[in-house]
Amino acid sequence: MTKASFNSEKGLLESITAISPSSVNDIAYLSYLMRIGENIENFDEFIEIHPSTDVFFQIMKYI
Repeated sequence: MTKASFNSEKGLLESITAISPSSVNDIAYLSYLMRIGENIENFDEFIEIHPSTDVFFQIMKYI
């Protein structure tokens, strides 16, 4: 289960809650995008592959 709230006027993700085996990785990545103010329109190109390894930690580690 995933619940996401966003501000449609500003195009920003405001909160995200997820319950799943991969939610640790997903929430870390999405919360990072929230902190840097990434517009939700840019999420259209996001592709989730399941199952996957934790690639988000390596990406965020060097940003």
